Amino acid sequence: MKQALTHLTEMGLSSATPTEGGTPEEDLQAAIEAAGRKPVDDCIIKALTYFRLRRNQVVHLRVESTDELKTRVRYQVTYLNQCSPKRGALDFSRIPSPKLGEAEAIDFIKLLRVYVQEIDRVVAGSLDPLRILKSLEAWPKS
Repeated sequence: MKQALTHLTEMGLSSATPTEGGTPEEDLQAAIEAAGRKPVDDCIIKALTYFRLRRNQVVHLRVESTDELKTRVRYQVTYLNQCSPKRGALDFSRIPSPKLGEAEAIDFIKLLRVYVQEIDRVVAGSLDPLRILKSLEAWPKS
């Protein structure tokens, strides 16, 4: 997401700046909208925020979920369960355990692939091929 936000800014397509207290996902959405593009589906943005918080729980070996993750589970569970494709082991309605199971990890990967493809499609659609060529010409020759 940071790369997509950086590309939009570097290509002069968006002047949106990160918001205080906003999530990286919301900042990307704001940049896409500021570039005049159709925003990414809200379900994808909310699911990616959940994934980021869940990943942080696992990577930082947190036994307890953060308040932010608990709040997202509490208030967005119905929406996420309804709008996300078939999830298998991934259940947005449970406070996640500290361990990431194999089936849950596979579901994460499957959904991330779909969601990243959609973000790539939206961001790529806002890029100007001539600007890309000019920026490539400006790279140092090796």
